[in-house]
Amino acid sequence: MSSKYLWSVLLALLVCACSSTPNELVVFQPPPAPTTSVVVPDTVVNAVDAQPVASEPPDIATLRSDFVRVLTLRKQCGRQPDKCDIGSFAVPGSALYAGTTKLMLERTAGNIRSRAGAGTYRFRIESLQINDTSHALVHTCSYDSVVLFDSGQLNSTADDIVFNNHTASNRTAWSLEMHAGHWKWVSGEVLESFFGGDICGF
Repeated sequence: MSSKYLWSVLLALLVCACSSTPNELVVFQPPPAPTTSVVVPDTVVNAVDAQPVASEPPDIATLRSDFVRVLTLRKQCGRQPDKCDIGSFAVPGSALYAGTTKLMLERTAGNIRSRAGAGTYRFRIESLQINDTSHALVHTCSYDSVVLFDSGQLNSTADDIVFNNHTASNRTAWSLEMHAGHWKWVSGEVLESFFGGDICGF
């Protein structure tokens, strides 16, 4: 994978997290024990602790559910970047919306996409924080082994060329805002990265 493309991917994530306000509603709930494993449609994402926890407040449960939903929608864009509905998981006008739009345009132009069964994306929610009724922060640890292909024929794998089969693991702080009744991304800041390994212990 070229360094230019790698930076374009990282720049889509390396943006500042939103600031909190004094009226804090819920602060960093301790993560539950990693005993639940959920595979979402198309096996694109394998999420640990994706389900609500009985002891957590309803607002946190909603944040957890919405976060899993937006991350899943984003990862599914890897299959068809030209049909990626960015507004379904990112707030229009936000840094993450702009960065993802640029990335999807680049992938569409280069016929770069993922394929079913070629790697997985796993993540664990490590903490959830609601700052006020409109702003939240989620910390995750992820491991990405999804393979990207240069696909000459979009409906066939006959002439696929491996574009990127490197693995990566990140700890990321995601800022979210309430938009149209759901939590959606506005930015993501990579706090720790490791290429070629797993820092999450999956």
